[in-house]
Amino acid sequence: MNPGIGSKSIGDGIFEARFRGGARVYFKNTSNGVIEIVGYSNKSNQQAVINRLIEVNKSLKK
Repeated sequence: MNPGIGSKSIGDGIFEARFRGGARVYFKNTSNGVIEIVGYSNKSNQQAVINRLIEVNKSLKK
């Protein structure tokens, strides 16, 4: 499944789907097979959003 022009794992079960124009949508697959959108960014704030998503996801697993 590839919802964008390219998708890749950013870690901890979260994936990034890229779209033309620089938009990014972050999602994860839940245990019951549902795709959950967990964030979005543009090219300029991409790394800050990725860092925050990984940080929040790790704290939720504890």
